[in-house]
Amino acid sequence: MEQRYKQGYFLHWIIGIGDLVILNSIFFFLYREMDISYTRSIAPNLREVILLLNFCYFFALYIVPIKLLEAVVFLDKIVQRSFSLITIQTFLFATCLIFLNVGETLSTFIVVYYIATILCFSIWRVLVRVFVKVYRRKGYGAKNIIIVGAGKNGMELYRVIKNDLSYGFNVLGFFDDNELLKDILPNYLGKIEDLEIFVSENEVDEIYCTIPGYNSEKISDLLSFAEKNMIRFYIIPEFYRNIKKSMILETMDLI
Repeated sequence: MEQRYKQGYFLHWIIGIGDLVILNSIFFFLYREMDISYTRSIAPNLREVILLLNFCYFFALYIVPIKLLEAVVFLDKIVQRSFSLITIQTFLFATCLIFLNVGETLSTFIVVYYIATILCFSIWRVLVRVFVKVYRRKGYGAKNIIIVGAGKNGMELYRVIKNDLSYGFNVLGFFDDNELLKDILPNYLGKIEDLEIFVSENEVDEIYCTIPGYNSEKISDLLSFAEKNMIRFYIIPEFYRNIKKSMILETMDLI
């Protein structure tokens, strides 16, 4: 588990460094290639301008954090978040330049920088997400999960996860009080009451509960156990099996 968290932190660092390389490369490219009449006021304060550019990125990143390593991330959401991040960063950057008394003379430069950065940044973030999906399909960084409830709800969740390994899940198996399932499911792990022993003996990152809502006492006990053991616990709604795959993915993105 610790190794998976280290891999996650490492990927976050790689993404952050890549962001800074993109932002600064575009800035210096435009600074060198645009007519001097648009960039003249930068030269006397170049160091301060670069520091402000990067500081504004970190501040914007605090508002719009990196979310490329989630199990489900749609490409339109990536572009939308990239747009929001760059818009906030550029707005802060332009505001700071105004306080340096150079912002008014750099309006054209800032507009060109803003448009170019949105395009390049969005492409970069999409490529990173594609890399993450390929990385996970090879089995790296997968989270160990267990599914509570092997009914239609649980089986549909299992099917969606197994059909695309890029979600980054390794399903250890099912817990269900119907013991007849052990002859049907190859990964049947036992009754729900056996879950605590299994978790104590194995590395489990997340628990997905698909049993009906009328089992509120069992769900409450499982939730309490997960909280005590620092395991993420998700409750999958009963209508899950009746909706389309696109809506299933939206649900997984929100739970």
